[in-house]
Amino acid sequence: PSSRARAHVELAMLHLRHLPPTPQTVDLTRSHLLQAREALAPGPGEDYDTAMAALMTDNAQALLLNHTGLFREANQLLMEMLGRLTAVTERFPVWRARNTLLQSVIHINQVQCHLAAGQPLDALEAAEASARLDPFNGEVHLFKARALQKLGRVPSAREAYVRSAALEPTRVDTWTELAVLERALIGQPHTG
Repeated sequence: PSSRARAHVELAMLHLRHLPPTPQTVDLTRSHLLQAREALAPGPGEDYDTAMAALMTDNAQALLLNHTGLFREANQLLMEMLGRLTAVTERFPVWRARNTLLQSVIHINQVQCHLAAGQPLDALEAAEASARLDPFNGEVHLFKARALQKLGRVPSAREAYVRSAALEPTRVDTWTELAVLERALIGQPHTG
């Protein structure tokens, strides 16, 4: 059941990341998440794979909520997930390192929710929590840069963009956002 649920979650994530947020895309994403939940009907003695598939389903649900403008609900679900992840880690301590990376991903998703809700200080706090857990993840530093830039901390934002680019040199959005920031610093308008 957990592998079937993970397949539906992956399809939902593909829709969220790569398709425009049309009503059809949202409905299709919801359908995949519903099928994932059906595959994960709770039972006695939940194993690690099932617990993680349930967390990943909720992660996709939180991104869908954020995608549809329900920022507070998305962040509330992400906070609940952090608590459940702690419980899973206590039950299955052998997976602590893997769970730490998922905790970092949850914080990155919180950054996205806070930025979309116009809460850059909360976004920065979540980005820093993620960076403490996964300091070599370029995406973490990209989102930290976005939060810093929204707060008007341009030199620190530039440093975070540079760190992100150094960690993930093929990430186009990092280079694009860094170039836009640097053009603004030298007074040239962004041309597209």
